[in-house]
Amino acid sequence: MSKSGGRCSKEGDDAYFDWNRTNGEDKHFFKVMLGDFHERVTIPNEFLHNFGGKIPKSIKLETRSGLTFDVQVTKNSGRVVLQSGWASYVSAHDLKIGDFLVFKYSGDSQLKTLIFDSSGCEKVCEKPVDINGSKGISQGRGQ
Repeated sequence: MSKSGGRCSKEGDDAYFDWNRTNGEDKHFFKVMLGDFHERVTIPNEFLHNFGGKIPKSIKLETRSGLTFDVQVTKNSGRVVLQSGWASYVSAHDLKIGDFLVFKYSGDSQLKTLIFDSSGCEKVCEKPVDINGSKGISQGRGQ
């Protein structure tokens, strides 16, 4: 069994993983889009410690293209769920059953996302997004 967390380091020609050095950043989790993913997605309980014990009311999801989506965080049946605003993210990226998302915690209640289709290839957002008309979507970083 391995411990979660840590950081790779290099001394001379030897590389090692220091499990005791964790700062909450550079942590990832993934989700395969199954079931009712169009409406909500849960954050693994094991991942929540990255938020320093305080679960934010909203999280920004940032795509590779720099678009950010404001998504509300709720508790549902003892699980932390991305809910309001998640449907806009799903629609903008035309997510389908079997798509695979990687979420990277980048601090400040922000998750960077990578999307892969069922073939395992990274999915590029080809569907135009109405930046001005869609609530919760902003262009560029930090907006």
